[in-house]
Amino acid sequence: MAFLGPSAYISPDHYASQPHFPTWAYAAVHVTGRPRLLDEVRTMRQLDDLIEDQESRLAPKQPWSLPRRASALFDEYLRLIQGSRSRSGTSTACTSLARTSPRPTWPPRHGPSGSAARTA
Repeated sequence: MAFLGPSAYISPDHYASQPHFPTWAYAAVHVTGRPRLLDEVRTMRQLDDLIEDQESRLAPKQPWSLPRRASALFDEYLRLIQGSRSRSGTSTACTSLARTSPRPTWPPRHGPSGSAARTA
């Protein structure tokens, strides 16, 4: 599985010194493990939790929640969603947040602490 974090184009004009070249700042984590599919009840619970968490970040907006009654549109969307859980086997993080080295590496190099994170 790949989890992508924030990303953005970085213009050479953002740097105080010149010369620079355009780049892309990003963060990502690759995780290996064995996924286990969830039944409809657990998938709905997972969706509720996710929506509640994300909607709470939009205050003072009134939080949106899943409809509690069936509708054709709701049923159509629900058929497209499959919840899953996974116990993580290994994970590898890669970031490119500042252009202080020639180029980011993938897979990331392991630092002295054994961490897989790398900032390029």
